[in-house]
Amino acid sequence: MTQSTLTGKLDRREFLARAMAVGVTAVGAYGLIGMQQPALAMGTATKGGTLRIQQEVRAMQEPRLYQWAEMGNMTRGWLEHLVYFNRDGSMTPCLAESWEVNEDATEITFDIRKGVKWNNNDDFTAEDVAYNFELWCDAGMEGNSMASRMGPPVDPKTKKSVDAGIKVKRTGLPGSIYWNDWAKFPLSTTAWAQRPLGN
Repeated sequence: MTQSTLTGKLDRREFLARAMAVGVTAVGAYGLIGMQQPALAMGTATKGGTLRIQQEVRAMQEPRLYQWAEMGNMTRGWLEHLVYFNRDGSMTPCLAESWEVNEDATEITFDIRKGVKWNNNDDFTAEDVAYNFELWCDAGMEGNSMASRMGPPVDPKTKKSVDAGIKVKRTGLPGSIYWNDWAKFPLSTTAWAQRPLGN
């Protein structure tokens, strides 16, 4: 993968996303391709004023059924992700405080941030994340755009997540989840119609 990047067959962002998905830090990934991680530009926000955005507004629906980028633009500001993909392809923890990838990259274990609440004050848990992955894998739901992106975790016969594909792991770290036979990057999580996250 490093050689593909150095020879131009794989772009820097794709390399960083793949490397970080398997547990390499951003600093380490940049080092593998002979670069330094860029410094973030820091500024001070000015309070007040008006923010104007021109975009088409679409009727909202469950995220699995999104058909237009505008829907994602509307919910991006208040639906949190497991990890956030930065512009350079590196990842920043969000609802997942950390993640580990096993040696053959068939399992990713996410440690879910503690203290996150739903808008009804229930705790946000690994079970909630597993529930969302199961929803995304539901290829039998008409219009579910996520199922085709999930790949191997979707059983072609049942059109649901593969047996034991998503597991909530009880360890010394409460709130861990892992996925067997994981082949894609972690995606955003929220049970849209069930319990949107609050502050």
